[in-house]
Amino acid sequence: MKLHEVLAGLLDKHGLSDNQLAEAVDMSQSTITRIRNGISVDPRNGTVQPIADYFGVSLAQLRGEQPIPGLFEAGAKAEQPIGATLTPEEIDWVKMGRQLSPKHREVLRELMTVYAKMDR
Repeated sequence: MKLHEVLAGLLDKHGLSDNQLAEAVDMSQSTITRIRNGISVDPRNGTVQPIADYFGVSLAQLRGEQPIPGLFEAGAKAEQPIGATLTPEEIDWVKMGRQLSPKHREVLRELMTVYAKMDR
């Protein structure tokens, strides 16, 4: 399985157009279309990571190196990608989190865990 096949399958499964995905991940429609059509064969991880995040899959899954359960199985039902359910504020949090170093992301995760427990 190749990246363009997986992306086409995800778009189809979630009922999305290239343009809808492009808007959701803040990317040009032509970039999405080039990837989906197999023209951009090996885009950089930084380019495809937002797409993987939007669909809630790993880079390895998006690149076809690991399976995505239910993607190409007969009768698989359509479901909303994780990115479709995020509020604008949550999307901003994700974008800011991507700018942090792994160490700082872990610190933030620990802080959020503490505060989440306090709010229960």
